[in-house]
Amino acid sequence: MVTNLRISVVLDTNAIISSLIFGGRLAPLAGMIGKRGFRVFTTRELLEELARVLGYQKISRVLAARGITPADIIRIVVENSIIVMAKPLGETVITAAPADDAVLACAVTAGAECIISGDAHLTALGSFRGIPIMTPSQFIEKNH
Repeated sequence: MVTNLRISVVLDTNAIISSLIFGGRLAPLAGMIGKRGFRVFTTRELLEELARVLGYQKISRVLAARGITPADIIRIVVENSIIVMAKPLGETVITAAPADDAVLACAVTAGAECIISGDAHLTALGSFRGIPIMTPSQFIEKNH
């Protein structure tokens, strides 16, 4: 169990889905959300993406089987996050998936210490403007 973890992060949508809905070896990340000292930053744009992804049939079936609604997940994220208005990066960083730049912009604007994502476009960067980008497994391994 993680105690006294003090870090500010941006959780990409796939990290939220993987840890909160599917759990498994990523369950410790879900357990960190809402803990004192574990600050999560997000934006309206990232919340809209989360809401869209929660509507995917595969995910909505899993949620329904567990008696959870997409609104429940959104509520957990909103209640345990600091919502910022991300400043534009000024350039497209991830040309193969420009929408992923929203995660980078959130992290830079918030002054986050880490980006947690399972997205290969983001993790391939390794870091962005000095902010490390880790998969959920890497983050858990380092901080568990």
